[in-house]
Amino acid sequence: MLSTTGAHLGGKCGYVWAGTGFACFVLAFFFLPEMKDRSYREIDILFKRKVPARKWKRTAVDINDDE
Repeated sequence: MLSTTGAHLGGKCGYVWAGTGFACFVLAFFFLPEMKDRSYREIDILFKRKVPARKWKRTAVDINDDE
């Protein structure tokens, strides 16, 4: 991307990395669940219930109520 025989972007190469970083941030925000203060058992239950990643924080889980 920086060479004269390639895309010859030079300093504008940062825009490519910024765009890629922003896309990764958006995907991570919507598709990676929040696991703070959750036990492994609770996380397992949420995955089995197929709860969307954005709703993990507000979903109440009873550990005794697994299967």
